[in-house]
Amino acid sequence: MDDFGGFYILSTYADVSAAARNPEVFSSADGITIPKLPIPPQICLEQDEPEHGRYRRPMQQWLSPGRMAKLEESVRKIVDTLIDGFVDAGEGDLAAELAEPVPPLVMALLMGLPDSDWHTFRDQMSRLVGYAAAEDPAAAQAASQEFVGYLAGQLTDRAQNPRDDMMTDIATLQIDGEPLSFEDQVSMAFLLLGAGHETTVGAIGGLLYYLARDPALQEQLRANPALIPGAAEEAVRLVAPLPGMGRTVREDITVRDTTLPEGSTVMLLYGSANRDPEEFDDPEEFKLGRDSNRHVGFGQGIHRCVGAPLARLELKVVLEQVVERLPGLELTAPDAAVARYGTSRSYRSLNCRWTTPQSS
Repeated sequence: MDDFGGFYILSTYADVSAAARNPEVFSSADGITIPKLPIPPQICLEQDEPEHGRYRRPMQQWLSPGRMAKLEESVRKIVDTLIDGFVDAGEGDLAAELAEPVPPLVMALLMGLPDSDWHTFRDQMSRLVGYAAAEDPAAAQAASQEFVGYLAGQLTDRAQNPRDDMMTDIATLQIDGEPLSFEDQVSMAFLLLGAGHETTVGAIGGLLYYLARDPALQEQLRANPALIPGAAEEAVRLVAPLPGMGRTVREDITVRDTTLPEGSTVMLLYGSANRDPEEFDDPEEFKLGRDSNRHVGFGQGIHRCVGAPLARLELKVVLEQVVERLPGLELTAPDAAVARYGTSRSYRSLNCRWTTPQSS
C-alpha cells in the first residue's frame, strides 16, 4: 500500500453507489487513478462541478443515444468486415481479431481518423496502461507522450483544415463563449479517444469470454435476439472493464464504522460492487433476464461514462454478429483466455473455435 500512498477501498454496492453519487465529498479533481497515471489532466473525469458540467455537456451531445443509433450500420459493417477476415479459419484469437480492433476502428470513424491509424493509437494506449500496471513509470510516460503527440498533430490539422468529424468539434469547441486552450483540446481528445476505446476493448473481450463458455447462452440469444441488449449489460456487470476509480475525500465522513479523514484517497471498487450478493442474486453467474442496468460498470452519478451509449451499441452489434456468424463458439482450452489487469481490464488472448460452413 505504501507504494500507492495509502488509500481506503469501498467495495460494497451500497457504499460505492453512495460515494459515486456524492461528488461534493468524494471529489475527482485531484485525480481518479491509483496510482496516478502519467497522462494529461483529464477534462471532465478529473473535474468537480461546475467545471465538470461545462465540459461534459458537449460530449453528451456528441455521444447521445440518438446519434449513436445512427451509427449502427457503420459499426455493423466494421464488425462484419473483421469477421470476414477470419471466419473461414474455424478458430482464432478473438481478443486480437475482434475485441481489440472494433472500438478503435469505431472511434476512428467518429473522430475522423484514418482507419489505418487504429493500430498506432491502440498500441500507444495499450502500452501506457500495460506499463503503468507493471509499475514502469518511465515507459508509461513515453507511451503517453506518443499518444499526446498523435492527438496534437490531428488537432493542429483540424484547426487549419476543419472537417465534419469529432476531432474538428474539439478543435473548434467553445465553452461559455471562449475557445478551449490547446492543452484542454488535447485533454478532451485524450479522454474521448483513449477512454473511448480502452474500456470497450475490455468489455467486448469479457462478453466474448462468457459467450464462448456457455453454449446454452448462445442458443438462447440466437433464438431470441431481444435478449441481446440485456446480455451485453450482464457482461459489463461481470467484467467491469474499469475495476475502480479513485476519489479524494473533501471532509471527514464515516462509512459504516470507519472514518475517512479529509484529504484521504479512496478507491471505488466497481468490480466488487457489481458482484455484491446483497445487490445481485448469484452474482458470479451470467444470468439472462437479470436487471443488470443497476450495475456500476459504467460508473454512477455525475461521472457516469459519457460514452456508455456508444459502448452499448458496439457490444450489441458484436454480440448479434458473433451469435449469427460463429455458431458453436467455444474456448479451445480451459486456459485459452488470458486477461490483463491494471487500471483497466482486457484480454491478451481469447483463443476460440467455431463451426464453419465447410465443417458443418
